[in-house]
Amino acid sequence: IGERAFGWYVEGAFDLFARGRFGGQDLSPFCRYEVYDSHDRVAAGYTASPANEVSVRTCGVTYRPIPNIAVKVDAMNFDNEKQTAIDQVNFALGYLF
Repeated sequence: IGERAFGWYVEGAFDLFARGRFGGQDLSPFCRYEVYDSHDRVAAGYTASPANEVSVRTCGVTYRPIPNIAVKVDAMNFDNEKQTAIDQVNFALGYLF
């Protein structure tokens, strides 16, 4: 049972359409690196699981045809100390109202 969690991340993105004439559209590739441990400290009598010491590398792209709509795809590469992590690919459609 975790008593304390710990983590951090860094992310960078760049809007490729920022200086062009694309009628308000955005195309932003991004990458993020994050590390977290939900069992950074555990209760007395328990043992921290190495499966909870995770690092994730994520890269993807966000496309906004208009400011209120975003289409996003990214791939996430998970690693943990127990070597049981599973990678994933995400697709998302967002609407800001």
